Amino acid sequence: MRYRTVAIVEDDQHMARYLQGILEPQYFCWWFDSGEALLEFLQHHSPPDVILSDYLMPKMDGLELFQELKTQHTEPSPFVLITAFLDRSVQQQAYQAGVFDLVTKPVAAEELRYRIRKAVLFAEYRSHYYQYVEQQRQQFAVPLHFSERVEAADAQQVLRLSVNPLQHFCIVGEPGVGKRYVALYLHYRSHQDVQALLPVVEFTPSDFPSLEALQRILIGQVERFEKQEMLIPGVLLRLGGGTIILHHFDQLQPDIQKQVLTILQQKQVAVPGQTTSYPLGVQMILLADDPDFSVPEALQSTVVQFRLKPLRTFVEHIGTLAEQLLQQGHPKKTISLEAQEKLQQHPWYGNWEELVHAVGKAAAAAGERQQLLLEDFLLAKTDIADHAIAGNVFQVPAGISIEELRYRYINFVKERFAHLTRQQIADMLGISRKTLWMVEKAQKQSRQQSGEEKQ
Repeated sequence: MRYRTVAIVEDDQHMARYLQGILEPQYFCWWFDSGEALLEFLQHHSPPDVILSDYLMPKMDGLELFQELKTQHTEPSPFVLITAFLDRSVQQQAYQAGVFDLVTKPVAAEELRYRIRKAVLFAEYRSHYYQYVEQQRQQFAVPLHFSERVEAADAQQVLRLSVNPLQHFCIVGEPGVGKRYVALYLHYRSHQDVQALLPVVEFTPSDFPSLEALQRILIGQVERFEKQEMLIPGVLLRLGGGTIILHHFDQLQPDIQKQVLTILQQKQVAVPGQTTSYPLGVQMILLADDPDFSVPEALQSTVVQFRLKPLRTFVEHIGTLAEQLLQQGHPKKTISLEAQEKLQQHPWYGNWEELVHAVGKAAAAAGERQQLLLEDFLLAKTDIADHAIAGNVFQVPAGISIEELRYRYINFVKERFAHLTRQQIADMLGISRKTLWMVEKAQKQSRQQSGEEKQ
């Protein structure tokens, strides 16, 4: 494992030696007495993993050096700036410019090690980033039957708007219809140049218990949120933008919902506890599970809303859709007509992920064979009614409907394996957890209607 390198840009030799002494047990340090010296060095050598620079220097200060590095390099090394403790205006300029992190004087050894370690983590993360982005771009290159899946919206208009990296969206649809897939598709269409494509970060309501926490996320100061697992998403957003996918937006508290929509409308976010505000430099894609959710009319020019139809509403396209999904991971394989017909007859509960998993499992079952056959899909294991009848695992009353049989079999499995998690129960049933939720919801509604009729 090679030593990570840190370039120290500091005109004061004694201060440079002090910084070097803190870092050198872990990192290989280069010292440059000016920004000009570093720029000259970079013309002939590979960049260091991290650049640590003082702000106050003759000729070129630290911020000017950072701006020059951004001009000369598409992705400069993570830049850590040393500033005076009370120099708030410089700190604000630094964050707005996209500086990775700040260290305040007097420099404490533990703080410096923490800031540099965080920058090195990001440098390691980014070394694999472009390869990952290219893979994702290929996966989301084609919108799978996008026009058939979008309800009450012009699909082509949505596609045209999606090339704007700061266009906000609200995608509405019941659980499992593939909202996340479409959100990622919109994100990966936002730039043609892979190196210009900013990162995507996903959050749920549990990630920010307050509006203040969300405001800090939006301006990229996630490390102040004090959640260690959010370290990498935080530093990614700090680079100056990206896409935030906010799951279960309709489950947020109404006051936070309103505040989020206000932020999108005003296109700026305030710094908690201060009067300062920043332009909203991230794209937000809100995902709402309630099919009846709508953004206010006043925001429809700012937030493009469209609804996704569940799979069961366009079964005639499911065979072709499965073929497209198969092409992503196995471009040479095809699906037999018999299997496509069975896929269309299968009682999908609107669950996109379940179809994705079914295709993936079938491709694995086919092995080297190029055509996927009906038996490869193992649909008897995913069709709850067939599974119950074939397994003969409990007594089936005469004259019972298929739907009621599904409900009873689910309850049978849940009661028999009550010690298992919901995910494990869903796996035993051969369905996804979202489909389990859909079936339970339908069962509850059916019982409520039945009770109302009896009354």
